[in-house]
Amino acid sequence: MNSDSRQGQISVYDMLGDALYEFRKRVMPNEKISKGILNSEAFAFCAFANFFQVELIIESGICYGGSTEIWCKYFTKRTMMNVPPVTAVDVKLLPEAVARLSKYLNIQVMEGNSNQIIPEMIERITNSSIAVFIDGPKNRRGVELAKQCLAFPQVKLVAVHDMCRVFHNNYQCDGRQHMDQWDISKFYTDDPVFVDDYKFLDGVFAEKPCSKYVYDYQNTKLGYGPTVGLAWKGALV
Repeated sequence: MNSDSRQGQISVYDMLGDALYEFRKRVMPNEKISKGILNSEAFAFCAFANFFQVELIIESGICYGGSTEIWCKYFTKRTMMNVPPVTAVDVKLLPEAVARLSKYLNIQVMEGNSNQIIPEMIERITNSSIAVFIDGPKNRRGVELAKQCLAFPQVKLVAVHDMCRVFHNNYQCDGRQHMDQWDISKFYTDDPVFVDDYKFLDGVFAEKPCSKYVYDYQNTKLGYGPTVGLAWKGALV
């Protein structure tokens, strides 16, 4: 990602720098839970969504509710009368996630097939700007769902989790390969400049020499964390 400014556009790195204070105020401190998103990854998604003035967050894949809780902390403004600012969908809701999210009033949680529910929901909501975060389906199927969502004009941003470049056994994520081939503006949270600037948000995780993600980054620069891939329509370079 080029950080040089262009006419009528703003660089990703400038945008991220402008968004940090608000993220720390609304979300931090935040402890990473098992199978949860990294704080730096969540920051990237919140910053992009804020830049595109997104009014509705739709998440596919809840698991234990770690990322979902961050969206509930950050996206609190209700702009649509009958729709809360955060909607999360999973094929099966876990009791831990239900308990974690029960204290938030700005979310609706749905059980079912995201591939069916989310496009149908987007199609109905034509008067709002939307961002979609996909943490299931995984890999190539997740990227395909992202492409389907971003084809709607009201969707300004999509993000797919687990887009790590290389695993410890040198197996490359087929979702990352598929997203690399997508002719769209995109950004990954294993970008070396991003990692160096914002890994402090991950606290202890970022310093663990035993973490395969940190080891790979420190020794090969081939990846950091599970990695979020973001794609958008709009004026960012």
